[in-house]
Amino acid sequence: MAPGCPNRHDGPVTAPAPLARNPHLDRVRGVATLGILGMNSISFGLPVPAYWNVGYAGSDTPLDLAVGLLGEVFLDQKMMGLFSLLFGASLVLYLDRISTRSKRPVRRSLWRNALLLGMGMVHSAFWEGDVLLVYALCAPVVLLLRKLPPRLLLGLGLGTVGLSALLGFGLQEEVTASGATSLGWYWSEPEGRMPEAWELIVIGDFFLRAIGMMLVGVWALRRGWFESDAPARVLRRAARWGLGLGVLLAAAGALLAWSEDYAVTVAFDAAGLNTLATPLFTIGLLASILLWSRGQGSAASEGLKERLGAVGRMALTNYLSQTVLGLVILRHVLELGSLGRTELLLFTLAVGGLQLLWSPLWFRRFAMGPLEWLWRSVTDLRPARLLRA
Repeated sequence: MAPGCPNRHDGPVTAPAPLARNPHLDRVRGVATLGILGMNSISFGLPVPAYWNVGYAGSDTPLDLAVGLLGEVFLDQKMMGLFSLLFGASLVLYLDRISTRSKRPVRRSLWRNALLLGMGMVHSAFWEGDVLLVYALCAPVVLLLRKLPPRLLLGLGLGTVGLSALLGFGLQEEVTASGATSLGWYWSEPEGRMPEAWELIVIGDFFLRAIGMMLVGVWALRRGWFESDAPARVLRRAARWGLGLGVLLAAAGALLAWSEDYAVTVAFDAAGLNTLATPLFTIGLLASILLWSRGQGSAASEGLKERLGAVGRMALTNYLSQTVLGLVILRHVLELGSLGRTELLLFTLAVGGLQLLWSPLWFRRFAMGPLEWLWRSVTDLRPARLLRA
């Protein structure tokens, strides 16, 4: 039996009644799922360096460049930051909820994340931008630290993301001092390499940012942000300061790279500024979405909430279906690199629109998304109920 796999001593494995869902969490997850497509579409449709280097490809027209710069400010790192924040919150929320149903909730949670690791390994075999594998590897760290006081969770989260930015600034000094003219696959050569130590820092950046934002997510959960009675004044203040400072830092990073014509001498400095912006912007965005989610709006606004909630309820299915559509359409039906950033934005809007349409339709008949059903069934070692009662 696989390590962490629940067994007959783990408590009952009969399928209990479905856990009550948090509509605010689902709506934020829906925004994150659609938002992350905005950056992933760049990876689907353009060569690898274009994901980090707006000047490398896809920015041949002023409109393409403007789309790229706006993406750097409002999407790049931010949507993964929001996704990571929600993963951390959901990880601990799941553990809290099953604690009354399982004698070994941590073991069951680790088994659940081992399954996510397997899905991530399969996903990464087809596309290099997978985050499931990163999240599954980070999950034990979050579980280990989950009981820390909320302020310490926030401090550790922000500090971990800040450490990633500091490593980037330090790496930039080394790159500049070395006189390097290329950063390989990261900046200008899809098949090129850079020194192994530099590559390790770049790869480590993903894990540091993911862990840091997951801890911020646990902090938000412990502070009651996802509850309907969370203090509105706190959320409004977080939205105002977080978005304001986050946009300023991210814009500074994007303009620094653009003003230097995307030279390698500013690559990591620009990314570092964006990294510092990410937790601020993400916290502000989270607060803004929660305020909107809690309010009473027009019929159109309430309908959008329902659709975003449905997208969030089947986030795993929608995330992986984005990869399928992106790889098939942008790399096989069309040629890699044949579209500019404006056209990729239109692709993003089209796929996002489809997911806003099909997700609510799916839940008219089914209780959970298809991949969510599979994940839940294997986690519990028995088929979950798929059809709605």
